[in-house]
Amino acid sequence: MKRCLLLTSLLCCAVATPVLAQAAPGQAPMSAPLSAPVSTAAQARWQSMSESERERVRETYRAFMTLSPAERQMIRERYQHFRALPPDRRQALRERYREFRQLPPNERQAVRQSFARYRGFSPERKQQMRHMVKEMGRMSPQARQAFLQKLERWQSLSPEQRDRVRAQIRARILERRAKR
Repeated sequence: MKRCLLLTSLLCCAVATPVLAQAAPGQAPMSAPLSAPVSTAAQARWQSMSESERERVRETYRAFMTLSPAERQMIRERYQHFRALPPDRRQALRERYREFRQLPPNERQAVRQSFARYRGFSPERKQQMRHMVKEMGRMSPQARQAFLQKLERWQSLSPEQRDRVRAQIRARILERRAKR
């Protein structure tokens, strides 16, 4: 949840930070520290928003400002990295994020847990995982489906059953090597 807040904060702040000091109708101006003059493009984006969108941006900005300076800096750096990507890559990431947001909460949680596990991997294990994902992308839909079904069966095995399967695979590999 915190990562979603961070990403949303980042995107909202990028859209509206320069103009957040402007007051909403009937409100006092926010005391947002402006790091640069308000650009015409930022003013135009702000003016094009509905009042409910502006309020959502203000709320997100307030949440962003409650983060620690280190968290805010991390968000800024990730945003700068994002902005440095080619437009087609940024658009693809936006699409993935929209798809992620449309997942049921339990599936979003499973994705977050998978990424948390991935972050804990060694660099070698991460490289191995990236290679496996790349290889899956090269598979035909039928081959990928067959692989996923086998993976599901593997995951349903008990630890003892997995050990037996590993031993059988090792034995087959040794037999093939002996025949060479």
